[in-house]
Amino acid sequence: MQTLPEPMTADEVVARAHMVVARRRAQWAAPPAPRPPEPVLGLSRADVAAAVSAPPAAAKTLPRAVPPRVRTILEAVAAETGVPAEAIVSRSRKPAIYAARREAIGRLRAETQWPPGRIGMIFGLDRTTVMHALGLLRRRRAAP
Repeated sequence: MQTLPEPMTADEVVARAHMVVARRRAQWAAPPAPRPPEPVLGLSRADVAAAVSAPPAAAKTLPRAVPPRVRTILEAVAAETGVPAEAIVSRSRKPAIYAARREAIGRLRAETQWPPGRIGMIFGLDRTTVMHALGLLRRRRAAP
């Protein structure tokens, strides 16, 4: 049969808690071991840092996988809004680009009757994001 420990007084409980806290602080106070300056995948840390902080590459042309019908709609929206077609399909969140992307999504839905998931694949968006953009267009057109 197991015996129960003697009950502790309040002072003993406080002293034990202080001891546990001091032990944990001592464990975390030790400085971490220095990391060796070894190359990462054949690159030094400075090379990796420079590559990460480099400015993004210039906008590319539309991918060849975009169907001609979609390409025509994107180019028409680009001509109307002044936003390049490459920027419309980019991940940019700038208001002018987002407005042009929303317009292109609305046109694609109206002219092709494609489901939101298929339209989203063109822009790299989820179907719910496409549905949100279509809802915004519908509400803005209905507003007086």
